[in-house]
Amino acid sequence: MNYKVRIVFEREPLHEMDVVEHFFEEPLKNVIAKVCNENNLHYWIESTGTIYILQNTDDLARLQKLNKLSLQASNAVKAKEIEAPKAKPKHFLVSINGRVIDQQTGESLPSATVKIRGTDLNVMTNADGYFTMFRVPSDTSVVEVSYTGYQTDYFRLSSEKLNSPLICGLYSSLNSLNEVTITGKKSGVMNTDSRQVGVLQLSPANLDKLPTMGDKDVLRAFQLMPGVSGTNESSSGAYVRGGTPDQNLVVLDGFTIYQVDHLYGFFSAFNASAIKDVQLYKGGFTAKYGGRLSSVTELNGKEGNKNETNIGTDLSLLSASGYLETPLSDKSTLLLAVRRSYQGPFYNKIFNQFNQTSTTQGGGPGGGGRGGFGGGGFANQITPSSYFYDFDAKYTYSISQKDKVSWTLYTGTDKTDNSRELGLPSFLSSGSSGINITDYTKYGNLGSSIKWFRQWNKKLYSNNYITYSSYFNDRNRSTSGFSQIDTNGISHTLSNGTLETNNLKDVSYKSEWEWTVSNKYKLLFGGFASYKKIDYEYTQNDTSKLINQHNNAMLAGFYTELAIDPNNKFHIQPGLRASYFGPTSKPYFEPRLSASYSLTDKFTIKGATGQFYQFENQVIREDILAGNRNFWVLSNNSNIPVGMSRHFILGTSYETDELLFSVEGYYKTLSGLTQYTVRQTQPAGGGFRMEANQNQTQTVTENFYEGTGRAKGVEFLVQKKWGVIPGGSAIPLPRPRINSQLLALIITPPTRMCAMNLNPSTCTITSAGILLPLSCSVPDILTLPPYPAIPLKPLTATASLTSTSAIKMPNVCRLITGWTCQCHMIC
Repeated sequence: MNYKVRIVFEREPLHEMDVVEHFFEEPLKNVIAKVCNENNLHYWIESTGTIYILQNTDDLARLQKLNKLSLQASNAVKAKEIEAPKAKPKHFLVSINGRVIDQQTGESLPSATVKIRGTDLNVMTNADGYFTMFRVPSDTSVVEVSYTGYQTDYFRLSSEKLNSPLICGLYSSLNSLNEVTITGKKSGVMNTDSRQVGVLQLSPANLDKLPTMGDKDVLRAFQLMPGVSGTNESSSGAYVRGGTPDQNLVVLDGFTIYQVDHLYGFFSAFNASAIKDVQLYKGGFTAKYGGRLSSVTELNGKEGNKNETNIGTDLSLLSASGYLETPLSDKSTLLLAVRRSYQGPFYNKIFNQFNQTSTTQGGGPGGGGRGGFGGGGFANQITPSSYFYDFDAKYTYSISQKDKVSWTLYTGTDKTDNSRELGLPSFLSSGSSGINITDYTKYGNLGSSIKWFRQWNKKLYSNNYITYSSYFNDRNRSTSGFSQIDTNGISHTLSNGTLETNNLKDVSYKSEWEWTVSNKYKLLFGGFASYKKIDYEYTQNDTSKLINQHNNAMLAGFYTELAIDPNNKFHIQPGLRASYFGPTSKPYFEPRLSASYSLTDKFTIKGATGQFYQFENQVIREDILAGNRNFWVLSNNSNIPVGMSRHFILGTSYETDELLFSVEGYYKTLSGLTQYTVRQTQPAGGGFRMEANQNQTQTVTENFYEGTGRAKGVEFLVQKKWGVIPGGSAIPLPRPRINSQLLALIITPPTRMCAMNLNPSTCTITSAGILLPLSCSVPDILTLPPYPAIPLKPLTATASLTSTSAIKMPNVCRLITGWTCQCHMIC
């Protein structure tokens, strides 16, 4: 008798398990229990008789949902069985166009592959899921549609289907014992396009298969690949092939995100529940993108489920999040996603690593040949308070089959409060309870865009955007509440401090067009214009503005590129981007070129080159122990140059159904690198003074320094697409070098940066592997955001350093294998 028992499991975690058992007249439940117990597995039997085999009990709800989708997909596949043509073909060398979507939600699927079976014809869908194909042999050809994480679909054309756009719906993949058999190449968690150079594609739906710390992170996942690393072990900010995080353009639905992380980099700024797909261009990117020197990260937000309402929540040790996606009508959808951190035990443990909490009593300040104060002492109590939140919203309205409008909103904010009260002995405070120290920081993004998509005909598509993006960073460091009686018996209250604000606003319009001339030629072109305004203020004692910068600029231009595929083996894509920047009153031309050639169906060689400009920079302040380390500035025609970079990339790849082996070498030159210092001259006899008259004149000098650099390296990647966790092994071999008028070095990623504020008399820097002599004097407390404060003794010492050893100088930030030393000259 055939009981038709359905057993559901995930193939990847169980793929390498071998179970050989013999049973005779044993109840099925006992058999399942014995096998699961011996292999550290769990099982669940539904009332319908379906049996779930689980590695983790938390996976049950997800497998139940996927099982439901699989049953629907099985029925759909049966309904779409490919049959022999019912009649002879009537039309030959026809053209087809259409859209690839998720069958369950109606979401468009970008970069899906559409092929004609038995021919070399294949195309990829654009960012909105649309495709066009010419010279299809006949109206009875078989179309094959595939996308990462979805079941491949096949269907036969007919003369009736040629009269309207094709809608190709795909179902999510699920491995079960009665699964649909799919032939073709397997896809990994993170995939590459063999015809493009340095491009990585990731779907947030696959993040469960990657190792992670904290929530699912769409940006940190790229750090598993060669050429990409973070500022620290948990950071979402990326150093790509020697470039700094501000040289990476991050775009969400057309608008720029300037702050890409929360909580010192431990969280990405993006909620995975609101993101549809992510693409990272590590270098040599096309003329469509500009304004950055190193790389581009493009994120496309979800449109929302068009068929049913979905509500979900996620609770971790660090944050709580929720999302809602629902159809509002047969033409419109809405997606909402919100996330907020909370200070649980794990959150506090992380936060305390970066903001040390201490209580010191007794003693008092000593030194200078004098003993400490007797009695009373100081009491330094710090109660840190920190949280972040972000919110995503997207509304989509389909005006017609050819027109669609969407509105996207993103906002995210971090708040950190390290304010504390410093208790003083009674003989100093004169009745005052002590000094109130305010240390408050708030930073974040606000961005929005309106997008109009139109399909003009089978060959021509366009996207028009109106975008707004802003970044803010405010910090208040002040003291108040201390009172002192002078010789005349008059009480004076001490109140001083600094207030820093950095605000950036970006309003833009851009138009992007795609014209598919034929299967061999595709023309991409468009234009853009933006207005940028950046303010930076540094105020002391609430009255004296030491720095007061207010700059704005207009940037406009156009781009064009031609994708040429003379045959199914060769692809070449020349392009040009031209910009006009208002503050310099100069045009900037950026030629681009990429090409690939498939020697066989498995072996491909490819290369790319291009010139890139950057008109806004996040400069690094020299005095990292005080104030914000980074702030944004606009290039001008005097002390802040326009950054420029040239990329040269050459690589090869070998890909089978189960393995991908890739090697890419790169060489990159950079100029116009900027660093910033503030020199604040104290009056004679400075120090901690308590006289009645403290009206002192301060002199502030701002210095911008220009530098040049270069980075080169070879990246090796071996990626398997089967086994317990599809993944890879990456070995980057960079050799960057910086020559700078600032006399500063940054050994750039893929190493990680450990910044130090040093006062060296010498700072000799060469490439990795060579001794780096440092002669340094350090302060009493070394604070290395986002690392904890390190207590130091004043010292002067000489250290020799290699890229794989520790600094020999005692009590100084260690240089762990693969980290970066940043050494600044202060002359």
